[in-house]
Amino acid sequence: MRRIMPSAKPNVNNSRLAAAPPGAQNFNELAVSIQIVNVCTFRDNSRMSYLSPEFIAVFLPFFALYWSVRARVDVQNHLLLAASYTLVATYSLLFALELLLYSAFIYLAARNIQYYRSKKQLKIAIAIAIGHLCLMKYLDFFRLHSQNLLDTLGIDWQLPAVEILLPIGISYYTFHSITYLVAAYRVQIVVEKPERLCLFLAFFPTLIAGPICRAGVMMPQFAATAPRAVGDSGRIFVLLISGLIKVVWLEAWLKENWVTPILGNPEQYLPTEVLAALYAYTLEIYLNFSGYTDLVTAIALLLGIRIPENFNMPYAATNLRDFWHRWHISLSTWIRDYLYIPLGGSRHGFLRTQVNLSIAMLLSGLWHGASNNYLIWGAMHAGGLILLNLGDRLMGKNAVATLSPALARYGTIHYIVLTWAVFYSNDADNTRAIFRALGGNLSLHAPVAALALVAAFNLLVYLYPRTTGWKDHAAAQWRRLPWHSQALLFTAALIIISAYAPSGIPSFLYSNY
Repeated sequence: MRRIMPSAKPNVNNSRLAAAPPGAQNFNELAVSIQIVNVCTFRDNSRMSYLSPEFIAVFLPFFALYWSVRARVDVQNHLLLAASYTLVATYSLLFALELLLYSAFIYLAARNIQYYRSKKQLKIAIAIAIGHLCLMKYLDFFRLHSQNLLDTLGIDWQLPAVEILLPIGISYYTFHSITYLVAAYRVQIVVEKPERLCLFLAFFPTLIAGPICRAGVMMPQFAATAPRAVGDSGRIFVLLISGLIKVVWLEAWLKENWVTPILGNPEQYLPTEVLAALYAYTLEIYLNFSGYTDLVTAIALLLGIRIPENFNMPYAATNLRDFWHRWHISLSTWIRDYLYIPLGGSRHGFLRTQVNLSIAMLLSGLWHGASNNYLIWGAMHAGGLILLNLGDRLMGKNAVATLSPALARYGTIHYIVLTWAVFYSNDADNTRAIFRALGGNLSLHAPVAALALVAAFNLLVYLYPRTTGWKDHAAAQWRRLPWHSQALLFTAALIIISAYAPSGIPSFLYSNY
């Protein structure tokens, strides 16, 4: 988790200060020293990974205690709430306090909104929620761009450099809270016990890794009085094993052997090797994100809670529109329902539709972080979607996919690969270096390993759509086994994964966003 927003180095020099008006020097000296520092921060983030021995050691007795009070759903909710806030507090006591105060505001706002059915109050509450997110996550981003504008205009003024600790999970619980406010206004939920809202915003399986959950889906589960039950054992097994294989084994191997060494120094490698590394990163970010989603989905099912699906074979997409129906589904549908449609969606003509689409995708990029590369990444997806819409008008909807699904998949995935090259690093020089290195002549005179990875990736793109339904099939087979065979299989899978996995605990990439 990137815990601190990158602070800008103030653009101050002695000559400029000497030429400043009386008092300006003192102001600048004070301004650049403004910092907000959290002294209660837990520094070793890896300890709280869902894969860490510490988490497992705490979760197992918690799991036993949780189900020992199965008849008391209210007690289970209190246990979940305590566990969630304890996890947040391990990162920072101030993070826990901030989340509690934020939850109190959302609860009071939702009560007023539902009581008065006031759309004005709804808009004000959402604006405050977004403003809070912008203050915590984007203040330095806007300060940097504002400072650059002042410098360009020749205005001798230094804006304060503010260093703010980024609360863990703030992007997720902000979006969760907006669904709660809207659901309260539409009377899709009843605003009652505040502890249920606190649990919804802090629920530890989804707080760090997502997915983005809706109040209309989660609140009824927390409000239900009927005893909960552990989810489908077959699905839990498949999710746990697939998540571990993705994150602990495959993703970690790709990162260690291809992504970090090559994309970190791309100009030292051949174009074929850089292409192989970009393919590796394309796989890495999917394996990491979907793998952690598998793990938290399994954890939630173990607690009797169902969370929404977040991935549906995204690299089998035949165009960018199809990709966003499959990738980070909870984010894309949230943006559609709470941003794109309120802006007008596709109801006001073709040109307005493209403007609304561009706004949605640019903000989707910024959601990932306060950096230009995320903004450019969002712009690339917006541009691709606009071209797709133009193609639909000129040639018919999904013309390429209709003509050749394989060609459409290959074209789509390689455009996505290029967007991931921008997404990879917030260092513009590094991004340019990647494209310069990639711009050379691809050659068969390259290391065999690089050629093998390039070939394997393209073969995978061809075979990937044919793996549809494998999880359901594997879960069904698991349910047919006797309990002792299930235990033996699960143990064997853990041993194999541990034996071939690189050392260390993989981090969750999207916790940075």
